Amino acid sequence: MSKKGSPAVAGKAELGILLSKSGAIFIGRVKEGVEGGTALLVSIRPWSPVHLSIQGESCIDGAQLNEQLEFSVVPSPSRMIAGTAAAHQAEAARGVPAIPVLRIEKPALVVVVDTEEEFDWSKAFSRSAISVDHIKHLDRTQRIFERYGIKPTYVVDFAVASQEQAFRPIREWLADGQCTLGAHLHPWVNPPYEEELSVRNSFPGNLPAALERAKLARLTDTIIGNFGHRPTVYRAGRYGIGGATGGILEELDYEVDTSVVPATDFSEGGGPDFTNASPDPFWFGPTGRVLEVPLTVGWCGSLRGRAGALAPALMSRLAMQCHLPGVFARLGLLERIRLTPEGMSLADLKRVTDTLLSAGRRLFVLSYHSPSVVPGNTPYVRDEAELQRFLGVIEQYCEYFLGTCAGAGMTFDNVRSVYLKAIPAGAAERHLDTPELNLPMIGTQSFRSMHGDMNPGLRVIEAG
Repeated sequence: MSKKGSPAVAGKAELGILLSKSGAIFIGRVKEGVEGGTALLVSIRPWSPVHLSIQGESCIDGAQLNEQLEFSVVPSPSRMIAGTAAAHQAEAARGVPAIPVLRIEKPALVVVVDTEEEFDWSKAFSRSAISVDHIKHLDRTQRIFERYGIKPTYVVDFAVASQEQAFRPIREWLADGQCTLGAHLHPWVNPPYEEELSVRNSFPGNLPAALERAKLARLTDTIIGNFGHRPTVYRAGRYGIGGATGGILEELDYEVDTSVVPATDFSEGGGPDFTNASPDPFWFGPTGRVLEVPLTVGWCGSLRGRAGALAPALMSRLAMQCHLPGVFARLGLLERIRLTPEGMSLADLKRVTDTLLSAGRRLFVLSYHSPSVVPGNTPYVRDEAELQRFLGVIEQYCEYFLGTCAGAGMTFDNVRSVYLKAIPAGAAERHLDTPELNLPMIGTQSFRSMHGDMNPGLRVIEAG
């Protein structure tokens, strides 16, 4: 193995592989003419050292990753090779197995509902705001999904999981196979109550790790007791995951998290900054066993190709005060759209879906809050007219996605199964004795590291 400072084999921008100890594989192009003939790299914490392998030769050991490198990211078994098409053919002739290419054959739609108590979003957090009267009207959306063969995932919080009037109808749909179930942690209404009520503490990941774990364990046990089902899908209240969340989810046998909101910054209130988060699913946690499935957020407009450079300024406090995001959106320049019927029109959802489909995206996550099924509970549905608009957007989007887009409904379990078939979770951490594998060089993307303990993103790769 060559040491740091050795000449790079692929000075002509050949495709190569960067492998971290966590099992993340970065497939990319080495910069030509880098100082001293080596690939100069900038660290992506917390995984180091790393080494770069180009055409089967390890040319750098303990290097750092270059920000300007273009690459795709996949978690992988610990030994892989890269090379030319001829080299791949030679490996195939010798019987070296190819790593499975991740395929989602048609556009897939996952629906997740933050199933929670009714509370005034404009007021301070209260432990007594636990009314769940709206749940008896949740069939307004459930019937829509049943018509289209879509199984929504209800991520339920403690107020819903602990009150029979709320959990009974969802339990019946679960028993009939019409939905799936997950957990949703609202710390302010979830015992044990040891923390001070505050905006910062409304993000579960800001709590002491022991308290975050205790609250989620209590919620998990309550769900098991009242639903007769162990939840394996998690969404943090207010999307507030933190540095300890991955380990807690692994300890409590969760398999999927869906808390990441790409291109979104919650740090002003003390929450996580997902500005540079991967939009594609990725494995994370201490042993890489939890699959993160981010919400679907996309940039639309004529300047979407420069969203990475423009977004920080456009989403700054000053820009918000000057209403610049709205100006850019109305001019068709740049607009961030989240896939939700709350505050978004059908035209918005179609536009972001069409944009992402054209860019190769195949997995979409539609999300909303359960109290929106009754007027007056959320800022998005204030009266009967807005309720009908909300329901109409859901119905028409399902028709559009399954019809025009030729898509299909999917559950988080389905998604995780697809990823497990492609690349096993935690493969490197289990120290699998794997043969060298032929890695298909398909697709590249730019990547910036996330905050916290997240692995880099796993791109859904489509075979040509």
